[in-house]
Amino acid sequence: MLPATIRGSDVQVFYDSGCSAFGLLTSKYHYDRLTDQNEKEVAWGANRRGESIPIHHKPSNLQFELGPTKLALKRISYAEMYNFLQVTIGRVIGGGFLGNKPLTESTLIIDTKSEEFLIVK
Repeated sequence: MLPATIRGSDVQVFYDSGCSAFGLLTSKYHYDRLTDQNEKEVAWGANRRGESIPIHHKPSNLQFELGPTKLALKRISYAEMYNFLQVTIGRVIGGGFLGNKPLTESTLIIDTKSEEFLIVK
């Protein structure tokens, strides 16, 4: 869990280094609030044990703060699965799951023992 500020709101994001395709994977509610309605949405089906799960995303240059560092989300997405679970998780952690897209031009160093992190641009 990493502290972030998105559009002035302090949230916690769950960093998932395995989410290389995503900037921020969030609920449909947050997706609608954070994306530009004029941006074209792209959708595709992710494979989950042979089942197709619709994923929706829009490109985004929305700046957010990850700790003291300003980064662009680059892509905001939501998945049409476990919507109840996404809403519940969204209430608990606030922001969603942070993928690698915002960090493609930076290095994230996480010290799990001291529970600190550093971003090197």
